[in-house]
Amino acid sequence: MLREKETRAQATRALTRLGDPAAVALLELVHDDDEAIREAATWALGRIKARRWTRELIKASAWTYRHVSEPVDNETFNTLRHAARVGTVPSQVMAALALGRLAENRVIPELVEMLGSQHALCRMAAIHALAWLDDRTAAARIEDALDDPDGAVRLCAAAALAYQRNDAEESGEASVLVQGGGA
Repeated sequence: MLREKETRAQATRALTRLGDPAAVALLELVHDDDEAIREAATWALGRIKARRWTRELIKASAWTYRHVSEPVDNETFNTLRHAARVGTVPSQVMAALALGRLAENRVIPELVEMLGSQHALCRMAAIHALAWLDDRTAAARIEDALDDPDGAVRLCAAAALAYQRNDAEESGEASVLVQGGGA
């Protein structure tokens, strides 16, 4: 429904009414290749978790999307890292999600630091980003978030762990197939 122009507004309202469970799924869409999807997902995410930052989240989604949709050089990478550390909350959220999509383990310190943020949406973004990384430290920090006081953060951590588990299983299956075993 969110992908079809005719039903996008209705789908966005429905996602907003769902609340925290929808927020976890919306994190994946804030850097979608379709600008209308990015804006709808970011608007709904803002309405659910950070009403006062909705417009700023949309702006931050736009500038960070440009960075994840192109090859990343060191300057761009450092800009995203800096925004994740000291930017406004909307910039921190979107920069963390962008860094996660780049899937480079060198961002783990910034993401782990964000797990201590007072803002649940920052913690959710850090967890979502850590899920993209193949690292034991990242996995351990995601597990720690299962005890977060915010229910949406706990949901996000559970979803991130499930994603990592599924990714590991698929990698294992691919390895077996490449080595000549399995189906």
